[in-house]
Amino acid sequence: MIPGGVLAEVLTEAWIRIGAFVIASVLVVQFIGRYTASRVVGVLGDRPRVQVLGGGLLGLVPGCGGAIAVTSLYADGRVGFGVLVAALAATAGDSAFVLLVVDARLAVIAYGVACAVGVGLGVAIETHGVWVDRIDGAVRQAGGRRQLRSDGGSPAARRDRSDAHAGVMIVWWSAAAVSLVAGMWGLFVGDLPEAGTGEKLLLVVAVAGIAASAVLVVRSGPTEPETPLGRYTARTVAPIVLWIAVAVGGFELLMSAVSVDPAGIAELVGPFAPIGAGVFGAIPGCGPHIGLVTAHAELGLPASVLIADAVNQDGDALFSLLAADPAAAVVATIYTTVAAVATGVGVYATVGLFL
Repeated sequence: MIPGGVLAEVLTEAWIRIGAFVIASVLVVQFIGRYTASRVVGVLGDRPRVQVLGGGLLGLVPGCGGAIAVTSLYADGRVGFGVLVAALAATAGDSAFVLLVVDARLAVIAYGVACAVGVGLGVAIETHGVWVDRIDGAVRQAGGRRQLRSDGGSPAARRDRSDAHAGVMIVWWSAAAVSLVAGMWGLFVGDLPEAGTGEKLLLVVAVAGIAASAVLVVRSGPTEPETPLGRYTARTVAPIVLWIAVAVGGFELLMSAVSVDPAGIAELVGPFAPIGAGVFGAIPGCGPHIGLVTAHAELGLPASVLIADAVNQDGDALFSLLAADPAAAVVATIYTTVAAVATGVGVYATVGLFL
């Protein structure tokens, strides 16, 4: 069981020290993306020569939206399989927001490498691809009419659900506003209060924010691109914060139970660490990978592990592809897994010690 003081620290770290900057990152990315994503998607559909590069750049955008957009284009027959693989290899899903907060330098390196690997792999597939004609043909033969998203029920049902959660949204954004102010204060002015009324207030805010996040995760319907920015941000950040809290709490329990030496473990397992991370990246969704990034924040994992995971993980885009074309999802995962393992081992063997 986590002691009360440690639990308070876990909640405050998840909501204030990390969550604040995740909220800010999601707001900025979504605000910019709403004005640029449609143009980029249009270019992808109309200009085949830049499709692979465009797919990689869309995948590079933090979050899952860019890769899901490429998945939709692939299902419609507007881009090839290499473009799809480029986006899937480049994307890091919602864990990108977390790594940008806890280790911005490594985030830039890891996602830059993932994008370069994705684009290179995409070009190779488009030029010399194995199984590409068969998979692309199957998608186009289906008429490009597969729906990759659920509408979450009728418009009336969505309105009712939104009205029911209006109070939760108010609580969530009130806690988020305090966390943003506190996070900026800690970054630019000084440390956050560690005792007294200030500490208790931050703990209350963290508990309220995490509780509201749990309600949003459990009861909210699907989030569509046209969802208002405030609601979209809350629904995107809520599961991220919960995964951070679970991961930090888990590592606190681990550290209290056993003595862990990350450097010693990394030296012991050697190249098997990036190999394992490359295979681990095949797990769909964002939660497990947010946990891996949190492990890096707590324990200091080797850069090769984060890079290998970044190349292979596809976030929620893999769920969309599994719904549209399971065969394409399996083949794409094989491509990205091989690329992730090779990249991770290559980084470990060459520059891993210097990152």
